[in-house]
Amino acid sequence: MKHKEVQPFIKMRSKNVIYKMSYVTNRSVKQICRDLCLHALKNKGELAEELSPYIKWSIRIEKNVYFPNNEPIGYYPLSGNNLERVNVKIDLTSFEFVRALAFSLAWSPAKLIAYCIERSMSDFDFLSQYISEYLEVSMGQNQKVKINEIMKEINEILNKEQLSISALLIGIVDELKPSDQNLNEALFELVEKW
Repeated sequence: MKHKEVQPFIKMRSKNVIYKMSYVTNRSVKQICRDLCLHALKNKGELAEELSPYIKWSIRIEKNVYFPNNEPIGYYPLSGNNLERVNVKIDLTSFEFVRALAFSLAWSPAKLIAYCIERSMSDFDFLSQYISEYLEVSMGQNQKVKINEIMKEINEILNKEQLSISALLIGIVDELKPSDQNLNEALFELVEKW
């Protein structure tokens, strides 16, 4: 299947989290960006509905026609100095949809892809599931049980909000930056010390 490479600008904070996700999941940044984009594109109607205030030219998506507002919102919702470029490869079918929707918004395809990545970055259930897949593939059963016990204890201590395993893994990655230790070594050490 052929792919189209696009280089959108996303928030620096999002790019940093994507790099941490790459470290945790052992997936490339490009693959993670693609997965984030495709997650947002999965429900085309919902995405179109969300972007309807920005539509400047009519577009048919699935069975619905979206018409421009009398006064569409003119600005792009992601802007500022804290943006950085990432590389994304998406399949041609998805890219054609992106290009058509971007045209109706008077945006570039790269801007719409950036919007999709950022939209998925705010879907914490998706991110947690995405990172938790790492646990299923990479950890032994004893490590999984121990990590779940650690999470239960941490959440009892916090007593306010539930911390996810993905948040724990991202936190461990933050602690690893100055050391030579890899994630598996850090997890083993955490499990042994707990």
